Formats: sequence, structure tokens, C-alpha cells
Amino acid sequence: MAAAKTGIGFALLLLVLASPLASAQTRANRLTDRVTITRRKITLVRTGETARNFPERRKASVVYPVVSGLPDPAVLRRVRAILQFKNIFGSTLAEYRENAWLEEFDYQVNYNQNYILDLTFCRVS
Repeated sequence: MAAAKTGIGFALLLLVLASPLASAQTRANRLTDRVTITRRKITLVRTGETARNFPERRKASVVYPVVSGLPDPAVLRRVRAILQFKNIFGSTLAEYRENAWLEEFDYQVNYNQNYILDLTFCRVS
């Protein structure tokens, strides 16, 4: 009977000692299950005929995400390629600079955890 109590006490001791380790691993997983997103803002300045014809739209604000924090360089390159401006809207920044209809471009992070990244891009014209 005494041996059974000792076995149960040892098992409980292992659970108590292992739980901080499990908690630390869970916290570490939470930090690595998402990417780091840095907001970059640029202002497109239009010149020439576009600026003369649409003086109120001489400038456009573009905010885009820069992704980092992925340990695998191949995956990071793939995510960055997917999020390139031309891949999102089918036009380059140079093309937006030439057309006066774009006033603002921005994005919102909807979800960034559990190895899932969900962004919504919007353009105001």
C-alpha cells in the first residue's frame, strides 16, 4: 500500500514539474506561430500631365506590409512574393503613379496566429 502511494506522489510531482516546461513551450509556440508585420508607408507624387489634369490627386498614400520573422527563408520568400503589390492588384506602383484614380492604398491584419495570416487590402479611389 505504501508503495502505491509513493508511485502516485511521484507521478504528481512529475506533472507539477513538467507543467511549467509545457507552459514555456506553449508560449514559445505562440511566438513562432505568427509572422512579424511592419507597416511601410510611401507617398506617390504625380507629375506631368496627370498632375496638371488632376491637381487634387497629385499625391497618393500607399501603406503595405513587410513580412519577417519566419525561420525558413524559402517560406519567407514565398510569402513575400505572394504579398507583392503587383500580385495583389495586378498593377505596379509605377503604374499607380501614372494613373490619377488612386488616392489611398492600405491593408488590415484580420488574423495572424496558428500559422495562418489573413490580410485585407483596400484601395480608395
